[in-house]
Amino acid sequence: MKNTLKILGIIVLAALVGFTVIGCKKDTSGATTGKSGATNFLAEYETFINEYVDVMKKLEAGDTSVLDKVGTLAEKAVEMERRFKSIKESDFTKAQLQKYNELTAKLE
Repeated sequence: MKNTLKILGIIVLAALVGFTVIGCKKDTSGATTGKSGATNFLAEYETFINEYVDVMKKLEAGDTSVLDKVGTLAEKAVEMERRFKSIKESDFTKAQLQKYNELTAKLE
């Protein structure tokens, strides 16, 4: 069972990293949300990353009560990727992009 949880965790991690890499490619044809959109996105992304890290730690410890959250996190990852692509890179400050990269590094 513990090996199964580790494999599930690795699959979720790989999916999230994949979504993040895909999200790095900007969709310039999509709608932009401006500077405040970038700020709001970054705050929600940080909340998402912290929740993900917490769930993965619990899974690694053998806590199966968080298995139902894995699907929700996968859906959130897709939504975060979509939102990231909808914001122009110029809407992010250098500090915000650095924060985004730091948060993404927590997935590793």
